[in-house]
Amino acid sequence: MACFLAACFAAFKSAFFSLPALVTLFAFALPFSQQATFWAQHASFCLQHAAACSQHAACCSQQGAFWAQQGVFCLLTAVSACAANAINPMHATPINAMIVFTGENVEQDIAFCKSRRKS
Repeated sequence: MACFLAACFAAFKSAFFSLPALVTLFAFALPFSQQATFWAQHASFCLQHAAACSQHAACCSQQGAFWAQQGVFCLLTAVSACAANAINPMHATPINAMIVFTGENVEQDIAFCKSRRKS
């Protein structure tokens, strides 16, 4: 950078409109311009990546809350089935069927989430 500034100063000091001085100036300036463009693109990529990571974290947080609710629901359903079975075995059949249905839904949800994660 010091060389670049020195070249600028020398070019303007010695001959402002001289062609060799301007060629020298552009020869020094071009790599810095290319580097600046590269770092600007790199910064843009990093910002996009950070935004994607933030969205992914929010999605994971929401999925975690969803699965926690599903877990509580399944636990309560299982407890209800056990209690109903203990009180009256005739009442347990619909609840057991609901547990099987809930389990199938959870398996479908897991398959759906796995397919979304791949895409």
